Amino acid sequence: MTLAFHNNPDLAAIIRAQVDAHTAADEIVQGRYWENGKGCFIGCLAHGADIGRVQELTGFPFMLTRIAENIFEWLDNETAKGFPQAVIAAPFVGADLSLVSWQFLHWCVSDALHQYADAATQAACAPAVQVLADKARGVPVTADGAARAANAAYATAYAAHAAHAAYAAADAAHAAYAATDAAADAARAAYAARATGAAAEAAGAAADAAHAADAAHAAYIATDAAAEAADAAAEAARKRQADKLIELLSAASPRRTSI
Repeated sequence: MTLAFHNNPDLAAIIRAQVDAHTAADEIVQGRYWENGKGCFIGCLAHGADIGRVQELTGFPFMLTRIAENIFEWLDNETAKGFPQAVIAAPFVGADLSLVSWQFLHWCVSDALHQYADAATQAACAPAVQVLADKARGVPVTADGAARAANAAYATAYAAHAAHAAYAAADAAHAAYAATDAAADAARAAYAARATGAAAEAAGAAADAAHAADAAHAAYIATDAAAEAADAAAEAARKRQADKLIELLSAASPRRTSI
């Protein structure tokens, strides 16, 4: 379920051609799923709002699709027009995408802490960041370990109101805690992460245990962290997120074992 295009080159060619055609016809637009032959990241793939259809066509996990959609909606208009095409072209056919969302969220939290947290806050949040680092590498994380990391980061956040980035790692650890192998199986991946920069909420995620629909609502807003950290730098931050996601998709290996 997490292999790019389900390891089907013919399917990949069809979907990539579809997105190429929408891009060439200037049919990629923000703010709508699919209306009058135009739409967003999800819309240009599913020709509607059904994120499950995107997974059927691309093999992208729900969380990954939500991250990509949210980046798309906050890019400047010209960059957004080419973003779906770049994302769909990035992974090798058959590449294992199961860890890409966690890799992105780990980068997002680490980036926010690096840019906005002082040394003491970074040190206090290190266990929480390690939880995401483990998830990003496919290493099992125990519920107890994630809970301890979350508690340490929350304590720092509440003790230092100025350390906004502390909330990032705290909520990220809470997310990882809910998604640990000890708490739920991979199909029910629960909370993704929260990451904040200087004045912005980043991400939390919720899985539908029945069929994992919209597996990461917070992953949908996970990418708000760096982009809204400083109003003046929002556009550049979102572009960095777009570039990072494409980089991670390109680096996903067909040889990795899914977890």
